[in-house]
Amino acid sequence: MPLLADIGLVAKAAESSGADTLAGASTYPAMTIDFRAGQSRLGNHAGELSGPASMPITLGLVGEARKAVNIRIAGLWG
Repeated sequence: MPLLADIGLVAKAAESSGADTLAGASTYPAMTIDFRAGQSRLGNHAGELSGPASMPITLGLVGEARKAVNIRIAGLWG
């Protein structure tokens, strides 16, 4: 599931277009900063949050989508 202001709207649009299942992904835009150096710790300016830290975010999005539709939702994490 992409980062959106209202995941329910996208879920409803998919359902009304004929989808019978939605899938939610588990990486999100993020970054980390070395506060001593005042610079990103990553080679690029930003990266992605994944792994165990992303699970609560993904579950929250799945829950919001579930409130909006009556089709299956698979929350993918790994």
